[in-house]
Amino acid sequence: MTDDNNISNPSEKGIPQDPLLGYLNNALSNPEQHAFEKDMMDDPFLNDAVEGLQQYREKDKLQQVVQDLNQQLNQQIKKRKNQRAKRRYNTQPFILIAIGVLLLIIILFMLVVLKLPS
Repeated sequence: MTDDNNISNPSEKGIPQDPLLGYLNNALSNPEQHAFEKDMMDDPFLNDAVEGLQQYREKDKLQQVVQDLNQQLNQQIKKRKNQRAKRRYNTQPFILIAIGVLLLIIILFMLVVLKLPS
């Protein structure tokens, strides 16, 4: 996700913005258009993206819409990564405390067992 010109999909492959907009604006050559349509058949995420963007009424604002979607997607991904990182670091002290208490109980149990008369 280092390239801001790609709309990411679950397979992390991404959809290049330039061919997508070129296809929607009929600006691709015939071989490029054919290759893009072949990619659409192989990738349901790409197919859904094209269908959704084709239904958008204001074609002149399409590039801005795609950039806004990319920006929102990147913000959501960063937010989720930060939440996961916070959650991971917050649970570590509890694990260490639980291990310490468990070791203390085991040591006390061993001392009591060894001190009991047989």
